[in-house]
Amino acid sequence: MRIDVYFTPLGPKEGDFAGRGAIVIDILRATTTIITALANGAKAVVPAATSEEAVRLTANLEKNGYLLAGERRALKIEGFQLGNSPREMTPAVVAGKTIYLATTNGTPALVAAQGAELVVLGAAANFKAATERVRAHFQNRGELAIICAGRERQFAREDAYTAGRFVKALKRGVKAWC
Repeated sequence: MRIDVYFTPLGPKEGDFAGRGAIVIDILRATTTIITALANGAKAVVPAATSEEAVRLTANLEKNGYLLAGERRALKIEGFQLGNSPREMTPAVVAGKTIYLATTNGTPALVAAQGAELVVLGAAANFKAATERVRAHFQNRGELAIICAGRERQFAREDAYTAGRFVKALKRGVKAWC
């Protein structure tokens, strides 16, 4: 059984996650924002690597069916309706909408996970549920990738710490550990 931890989304290459499960961690912002939006009734959250990509993805959509959300270096992107804060993802704002999200760190990590058989968001708010969801897949497949968003393409201690917590939690109860 194998768990690979990528401390930034720069490490993985296309195809690295085929047939594997992946946990994507941006512990301080993006994953918590996405979880909150979905819990408050958002129809979906679509990650975009850049703000330009988010705008391009929504170019031909009906205006009242989606919201643009995101930040660059912790500042809300000009022209977007929302930033990257769980506090902004209220039921009154996001219910029934598809959120197109572009962030400095989190959404590039989610985009890097494309091709994984299962992608789970890793945050403090859903730690137990994420662990349970990934455990069955990990035990069946024997492989898992953990992708940390990092901070501006660099190592982030808080994401690495959370990755270690996931490894420890997943290791518990697994008899054949390699």
